[in-house]
Amino acid sequence: MTKFVMTDLPAGHPAQKTGATINVQAMVNVDGSEDYFYCGSGKFCKNRKEADQWIKDYLKGKV
Repeated sequence: MTKFVMTDLPAGHPAQKTGATINVQAMVNVDGSEDYFYCGSGKFCKNRKEADQWIKDYLKGKV
């Protein structure tokens, strides 16, 4: 199972130089427990719309 976490980038984050304001990460449950882990799939996005689109693309296997 996968869930997604979106966080606002903190002030001064290097990705803000490219216009990013949000970090979206896919968190994966690998063993059926309550724990989810970040396995390297994510994106710095400019806005919520871009982050939502990345999630849709991830779920369709396009990422």
